[in-house]
Amino acid sequence: MSPHTLQVGDHLIDLLNPDPATIDPVAVIRRLSTIRRFGGEPSALTVLEHQELTGLVARVLAPTVGHEAPCREWGRRHDLHEGVIGDIVSPVARLTARHGPNGLDALKRRIDKALAPAFGSEVTPRIREVVGRADAIAASIEWVDVMNGPPVDWLVPV
Repeated sequence: MSPHTLQVGDHLIDLLNPDPATIDPVAVIRRLSTIRRFGGEPSALTVLEHQELTGLVARVLAPTVGHEAPCREWGRRHDLHEGVIGDIVSPVARLTARHGPNGLDALKRRIDKALAPAFGSEVTPRIREVVGRADAIAASIEWVDVMNGPPVDWLVPV
């Protein structure tokens, strides 16, 4: 067994080489429904709730006719990897997001690539770009309107 193996539900997942066959979508969704964002802040949305909000924003931001559905679907799935590795707060992610083959960004992409087919999601670079913007807007809405957070420099004007 690889030293990079993690158990999710009844399945073991090799984080360096995640196999869609070893991922239980139900266990991932169950975990996403219990993980609170912003480091577990009790007033924050769960990751699952945040994904729904991001999906709605992504659909509005979809650049052309025909992209609305794929952007909304990936928005609703963009944090699936957090059902495997947990919610890593942005300040920590920025410190650890090395772009090498073992960096946090690469890990998230590997897990996303393994999970996307199980949820019927299409992920192209353009969809990833739109959903990234939608994610930032959704986080800003959550911070200001759900958590009543103070002004911070990462807020996106909405």
